[in-house]
Amino acid sequence: MLELDGAQGEGGGQILRTSLALSLITGKPFHLRHVRAGRDKPGLQPQHLMSVQAAATISNAATRGATRGSTDLVFEPGPVQAGTYHCVPGMFCVRRCKSSAGGDGPNRKARQGCPSRG
Repeated sequence: MLELDGAQGEGGGQILRTSLALSLITGKPFHLRHVRAGRDKPGLQPQHLMSVQAAATISNAATRGATRGSTDLVFEPGPVQAGTYHCVPGMFCVRRCKSSAGGDGPNRKARQGCPSRG
């Protein structure tokens, strides 16, 4: 399991989003400590939890610490499952990972409610 320190770098949510995407692509679990330690409101906020929940849904992942305000998260992905997933704003990273990671069967993604990004 990869051990990551969320206090490094900008100390915000980028390390979480990147870790989720790479975990889905590689299948490797991670443990992120000090989530958003550099912010006025440290820990997971609702928008971060949505990313964790979406990534967990498409990979049937096991999570620990996926609660509001948590500064410690463990994410253990399973194989990415092909399918149609409805997204909400802020889910670009997870959608992009899902579309490039493959999986069994047709790989479709729903863009309903998703922001338009290049």
